[in-house]
Amino acid sequence: IAPAEVLVDSHGAALLHDLPGLRPTTVADWHFDIPAAQKALLEQLGAATLAGFGAEGLGAAIGAAGAVLAYARTTQGKGLHHVRALQVEREDEFIGLDAATRRNLELTEPLRGAEGQSPTLFSLLDHCRTAMGSRLLRHWLHHAPRAQKVARARHAAIALLIEANACEPLSSPL
Repeated sequence: IAPAEVLVDSHGAALLHDLPGLRPTTVADWHFDIPAAQKALLEQLGAATLAGFGAEGLGAAIGAAGAVLAYARTTQGKGLHHVRALQVEREDEFIGLDAATRRNLELTEPLRGAEGQSPTLFSLLDHCRTAMGSRLLRHWLHHAPRAQKVARARHAAIALLIEANACEPLSSPL
């Protein structure tokens, strides 16, 4: 999965310097300071502890989340009042799909040809109205959950959307 941007400290910048197509953005080392990041996250989320978010004791992840929060505050030029939650994803929650499997399933990249020439699952399904919706769909395709209840809930939501769409009056007569 190719990230559009990666935040790194001065040590990470040296390590990622030669990776093609990756745009590392160097931020001050203190952005990743775990105690400061935890304090900033607690303040942002209006919480006394990160345990309710499943992030208690995840030092490196807390430092990274704090760096992202500080970066967003700097670049957005406005308050981040809409950021009210933190979601922790664990590798064992998802079905493992290696690069070859992703490529052979043509989830987001075609096996042959350019993106426009050969459809992918993503290109067939992506009728999202916003870029955020498209990013979420792409994330779901690359991170298939192991929990059947999640898949069932998504299927139920899709069924409701299909039913609602089928019941809408036509905008023009036939």
